[in-house]
Amino acid sequence: MIFSYGSLTKEVLKFLGSAGYAVLDGFLPPQYPEAKLARLLLGMDGNRSRKAAKHALSSTLHRLKQQGLICSTTPNKDAKWKLTRKGRSFLAKLDADQQDSYDLAPEDGVIRIVTFDIPEKFRAKRAWLREQLSACGYHLLQRSVFVGKRPLPDTFIKRIDAMRIVNYIHIASLNQTGTIEKRMR
Repeated sequence: MIFSYGSLTKEVLKFLGSAGYAVLDGFLPPQYPEAKLARLLLGMDGNRSRKAAKHALSSTLHRLKQQGLICSTTPNKDAKWKLTRKGRSFLAKLDADQQDSYDLAPEDGVIRIVTFDIPEKFRAKRAWLREQLSACGYHLLQRSVFVGKRPLPDTFIKRIDAMRIVNYIHIASLNQTGTIEKRMR
C-alpha cells in the first residue's frame, strides 16, 4: 500500500512519465537547465550535498520500484528507469485528486500578498496550498509568501476554511508599491 507522496515522488513520476526513461545521473547534472527542478527538489541549491541529494533520489526510486510504479532496465547504478503501466495510472489519479479547478477572476491590478506559517504536522496541506496558489496565478516570492494580482476565488477560501488552516494564512492587499531606494530620492 502506498502511504505518502511528497513533491519529490510526484515530480519523479511526472519526469519519468514525460521523458519516457531516465538514468539516475540524468536528474542531477548542473549544466543542463532541464535538471534544475530535480536539483531544487533535492535541495541542491547549496543546502544539501550532492551525495545526500543523490541518496534521497535513489531512496525514492527504490521505494517507487518496490511499489511497482517504476522499473529499471538493469540492476546497477547506471540503470535506466521508466514508468510502469501501474505508475502511469497512479500518476493520472494523483493529478486528478490534487487538481482543484477554479473560476479565476481577471487580474485587477491590486497586488495581494498571501503569507502562511502552517505547522509541520500539516505538511501535506502546506504543499497543497502552494500548488493551489500557483494554480490561481500567484507567484512565489519566498517559501511561504506568494504574490498575485487577482482576487482568490471564494471556493478556494472555503476549501482553506474546511481544511482548518485558515488561522495560519494571512492575505493583504497593497495600494501603493515601491522600494526604499525610490522613496529616499
